[in-house]
Amino acid sequence: MADKNELIAKLQGQIEEWKGEMNSLAEKAEGATDEVKAQCGEAMDALRSKCEEGEATLAEWKDKAEDAWEDFQKEAEASLATFKTTVTDSIERIKSFFA
Repeated sequence: MADKNELIAKLQGQIEEWKGEMNSLAEKAEGATDEVKAQCGEAMDALRSKCEEGEATLAEWKDKAEDAWEDFQKEAEASLATFKTTVTDSIERIKSFFA
């Protein structure tokens, strides 16, 4: 099991990576057709929302007291795994607009 700081660092790093990927996809969308731009816009809004949720979760984890962390740890690990899957699927969906 990961400790609190390790999970926080993982989520923080993952969010930063996704933001970079989102910026790259947004730049790519600028040169796309109007239809692809519209599809990307909607998907990017949803993805931004997910990243905001991740940042809120990150803040929650940072505020969690060390003595409460042990009880919360399994829930945090499951949340991180679900979050990763959801965002990765969203990014892949956006990438498919350019295929």
